Amino acid sequence: MEEPMIRGHVLEHAARFYRTSYDHTAAARVEGELSVELKAVLESLTRAQFYPRRYLVEMLNAFALVRGTSDATYADFVRCGSSLADANNEFGKLLMRVMTPELFLKKLPRFWSRDHKGSGAFELEPVGSGEQRVARVVLRSVKHYDHGAILWLGFIQGVFSQLGATKLSVTQEGWSWDSPGPQDVAYEVRWS
Repeated sequence: MEEPMIRGHVLEHAARFYRTSYDHTAAARVEGELSVELKAVLESLTRAQFYPRRYLVEMLNAFALVRGTSDATYADFVRCGSSLADANNEFGKLLMRVMTPELFLKKLPRFWSRDHKGSGAFELEPVGSGEQRVARVVLRSVKHYDHGAILWLGFIQGVFSQLGATKLSVTQEGWSWDSPGPQDVAYEVRWS
């Protein structure tokens, strides 16, 4: 079976997140929990190259170890994922100008496959219409992607916020501190 892989820009982003969001002591503690192998990868990272997803899992597990299994750590995972959605290049900025929440949901499986290989896929259930729109998105086959479910909840939330969605609510079923790497995670997205 092929090892799950992830693009370097996601690893780079997660490392930048803890290095800039945490105080010096907490960032140093996270850094101290990382393997020599991962530290070496982070020093010579290529954004477009694929790397074993276990590196991101290791980093997210270090966040949880240092910060604890708390609401604040959960919020860190969401903020990290949300900031991953920031359009930081011209293409991303142009894309956000033409993107709608419905189009984003339709393209979410492609966004996933752009940055992941060997594991996982998003499936979209029909979007409800009306004043309050509702969609259910299921991330399948991501067992052992510890805390990744919350990172991607944040990503979805971040994109919807950039698109100007109001009354936004993104919730998940499947992830918990006791089961941080479930097989499947279901997200419910509500907005108007």
